[in-house]
Amino acid sequence: MTRAYLTLGDLVAPPPLPAVLAVLMVLGFKYMGGLLCRLLFREKRGVPETAACIILAMALVAAGLQIMGVLWQLPLLPLRVMAWTIAALGLLELWFFVSRFLGAAQWKGFLPLSTELHWWERSGSAISAATLFFLCLMALGPPTDADSLDYHLGVPLEFLRRGETYARLDWFHARLIGSGEFLNMLGLAGGTDSLGAALSGAGLVVLAMVLTAVVRKERDRVFVLGLLMSCPFLLFLVPNQKPFMLPVAATTIALVLTRGRVRTFDGRTLFLALGCTFFAMSCKYSFLLSGLVVLIACLAAAYRSHKVRVAIGLAALLYALLLFPAHVQKLLFYGDPISPMLEQFRQEPDQGVVRFASFLRYYGVSGFPFPISIILPDSAGAVSSVLGLGSLALIVVLLNARSSWLFVGSAAGALAILFLAGARSAGYFLEAYVWFSFAAAYAAWGRCKELLSRLVLAQGALTLLLAAYGAATIFPGALTAGLRDSVMERSAHQYTVMVWLDRVLPADRVMLSTLRSHALMPRAFVAKDILTWTDWESPAETQKAGGLLKEKKINTLVMEPFVAEKFADKLCMDIRGRMAGPERFRTATRNPWNRGAEFDLAVFDARTNDKAPSQEDFALKR
Repeated sequence: MTRAYLTLGDLVAPPPLPAVLAVLMVLGFKYMGGLLCRLLFREKRGVPETAACIILAMALVAAGLQIMGVLWQLPLLPLRVMAWTIAALGLLELWFFVSRFLGAAQWKGFLPLSTELHWWERSGSAISAATLFFLCLMALGPPTDADSLDYHLGVPLEFLRRGETYARLDWFHARLIGSGEFLNMLGLAGGTDSLGAALSGAGLVVLAMVLTAVVRKERDRVFVLGLLMSCPFLLFLVPNQKPFMLPVAATTIALVLTRGRVRTFDGRTLFLALGCTFFAMSCKYSFLLSGLVVLIACLAAAYRSHKVRVAIGLAALLYALLLFPAHVQKLLFYGDPISPMLEQFRQEPDQGVVRFASFLRYYGVSGFPFPISIILPDSAGAVSSVLGLGSLALIVVLLNARSSWLFVGSAAGALAILFLAGARSAGYFLEAYVWFSFAAAYAAWGRCKELLSRLVLAQGALTLLLAAYGAATIFPGALTAGLRDSVMERSAHQYTVMVWLDRVLPADRVMLSTLRSHALMPRAFVAKDILTWTDWESPAETQKAGGLLKEKKINTLVMEPFVAEKFADKLCMDIRGRMAGPERFRTATRNPWNRGAEFDLAVFDARTNDKAPSQEDFALKR
């Protein structure tokens, strides 16, 4: 490498290779899924079974990486070879895709354009397909959002720096990683920082194909595809490195497989349904709750099929393979197998982590009360943070959806559990949105469903325009180095700040900052989470945080001048001088309505005192 401190730029290949590698790795997973499918099913298999095999192939790779992290190390070279091998398999799959799949019958079901449909229904089908295309283009662009540049890429990059997994007690968001971040790590090792978003786009494609494959009537296929693709939340979700869209597809496919074999569950289908469920549960803590609902549905169907023992055995095996390594790792690192959610029940809980866990459960930025807050945005800048008018499919379902009781019951159960757990933001309810959409497709056509289809068509047209704008502004960053830099300057969270810091900071600096884009940090750092979630009015918490910062040998503060003075005093740090700044920066985001806010930053040379802050020091300072 070109520098001692491994940065994102050291790993990511020059454009357009990151986008090409991401696409090839996705196709490589598809090839592996095809092999698994042929191993399990010698006879003809349906779209849901094929999709489940593809997801299970990804799950097995992610599980292998997690087991490596727990039992061994994560050396860069073997991971790079693994990533390139998957990409090479993707080249094979691309050949098969071009030679046989483009003309396959699946596309006819996926894009219904029959002349028997009304003109607005044919238009809706075309709008849905175009929206999917532009969302996938956005997914191939460089990472720009705060979450991706914080821990979805930052933590995998940190593991590659050390060549192993380890606990970051200062970085509370590092506790949230799951299988998806290990796949992101594999992508980084191979030279792409877009794999997570490419997998999200693939998850959306798979979900659309499965739903349209199992819905029989063409008009209902148009309806369910419109409900899915018109959802404004996809504008935020698909271009992110967040492992969210793929597990949503996984749990939905598990329910589709269960619904198709409620009384005739066989071992192979159980294996796929349970595998998809446990993979989703391994990706993010919120899927533990919704995944529990799907798991109960699978076991109930197994009971009706007289396969309870088989189901329990497979569930134990798949839990041990896909979910147990993550639980062991977090238990060893943080004393909580699903950290930070059980922190409050520990004998000596970290109160900062407890506050962080509470924030994750209850956070919400809308000015509207729930449930309006997940349906309608309270401003133009929040348009991509809601599920949209498609949420009204619940009304259609309540009026008439008897044949989809499994999806209705699962969606209702997930809604209830998540609501009682404190969830209020739209993302938590995306699974229920998809499941209600599927159930609504089976409802009889009446005034309510007709009206909803028109509303969804109008919303879909708006979503298409926004997706086209996003593709036009983000995707060019995948083409050349110059365009990537331009896109990052305009849209990537705190990118310009990190470029400035790389220019003004010596190589031996260890930063404490109020910045969040840790994947872009040009020097060693302590995460801002410890500043955000520590109660600085508590002597015990202040002393604990000060001890951690002293252990990390902080020698640089990067923050607003007044904030630097405050924390230097609290933590018994001496500011020896200003190294750079104050410099003014403008907020960069993908959403044009959220740009423009300005902030000032300065860089300070600082050292901790010989003594950590004590109870007496704290009393004097107050």
